[in-house]
Amino acid sequence: EKALSWLAMAMVVIIVAGFWWLSSGRAFKLMAFACLAFAATGTYLGTYGRWKFLAPYHLYSRSPFLLDVLPSDSPEAYRDIGYIGFSRDARIDASKGLGYRSDKLWCVAPILGYEQLMPPASSEAALKQERANFWAVGQDCCQKRGSFSCSDMDKKVHGGIALLDTGRGPTSVISTYKKAVAAAAKTYGLVTPEDPILIRWTDTPAPMIDEMYSDAINYATLASLTALGIVIVALTFLSCLGLNLTKREPGIDWHAEEFEMIAFGFNPSGKTFPKEEELQLGLMSGRCYWSGEVMYDYIFHLANKHLFLGCLFCHPLHPYSKWERVFVGIMICLFII
Repeated sequence: EKALSWLAMAMVVIIVAGFWWLSSGRAFKLMAFACLAFAATGTYLGTYGRWKFLAPYHLYSRSPFLLDVLPSDSPEAYRDIGYIGFSRDARIDASKGLGYRSDKLWCVAPILGYEQLMPPASSEAALKQERANFWAVGQDCCQKRGSFSCSDMDKKVHGGIALLDTGRGPTSVISTYKKAVAAAAKTYGLVTPEDPILIRWTDTPAPMIDEMYSDAINYATLASLTALGIVIVALTFLSCLGLNLTKREPGIDWHAEEFEMIAFGFNPSGKTFPKEEELQLGLMSGRCYWSGEVMYDYIFHLANKHLFLGCLFCHPLHPYSKWERVFVGIMICLFII
C-alpha cells in the first residue's frame, strides 16, 4: 500500500516536471506546480484518513465478539476481541477509579467480578481480589481519586468495546491509559498485567462502529472540499497576477486559431467552430497537438479518448458521440463483471 502511494506520487512528480519543461506560458508552469500541490495534499489527506478513520472501522467491524468473559480471566486470550461481554456479576469498581492528568483527565477503573469484589475467604480468592486484568476507561469523567462515571453504570450493562491498536498512526491514547492504569494499581494495591485490556463500557458496539463510519464519510467530504479549495485558490492566484491560461498573443508556442477549435462537453449556445471538417478528422485520427500548450492539449486529448471521461467531456462535434460512448462503456463494464 505504501509502495503504491509512493509510486503514484513519483509518477505525479515526473508528469509535473514534464509539464513544467514543455509548457511555454508562465500560467501553465504555475498550474503544473498547483497540480503537484493538489496531488501531495490528496496523498497526505488520503493516508491520514485511512489510518485515522477507516483502519479502526474495518478493525472493529471485522473483529470477533465474545460473551461471558470472567474478569479474573487472563487477558492474553482476548487480545483480538473487538467487543467483550463479561459475566453477569461483572462490575466497574468506581471506588478504585483514578484520574490521570495529561492535558485531559484520563480516567480508569478496574472491572471486577463477584469473587474479586467480595472479601476473600482464602489465599487463592485473595490473589484474585488483588488482580485487575480489565479496565474501563474514559476522558474527563472522574475525579482524581475514588470515582468513575465515564460509562453507563447500569447493572444491565456487562461489557464494552476493547481499545485495539490499529497498527497505524500514534498510539498515545492507549499508552496514556496504561500509565493511568499503572498509577491506579499502585494507589489501590492491585496487581495488573503489563498490557491490560482497556474497555469502553457500553451495552452494544453498534453505535461506536456507526460513528466511526460516519466520521470516515465526513472526513472524506471535508478532504474533497479542501482539495477543491486548492484548485480555486490556484486559479484566484493566477487571476491576481494577471496570468490567464488561454488569453495570449499568438506565437510559435500558442496557436490561437487552433485553440478556438477546442471545446469540452456540450454546446448549448450553438457555437460554430472553424474548420469543422478538419476538426472532426483530427478528432477521429487521435490528433494530439492543437493549441501548442502541452498541458491543455493533454487534457483535451484525455477528454476525447478516455473511456469514461469522454462520455461527458468529449468535443461536441466528435463523430464518436456521447451516447455511443455510454453504450460502449456499459457493455465493457458488463463484460468485465
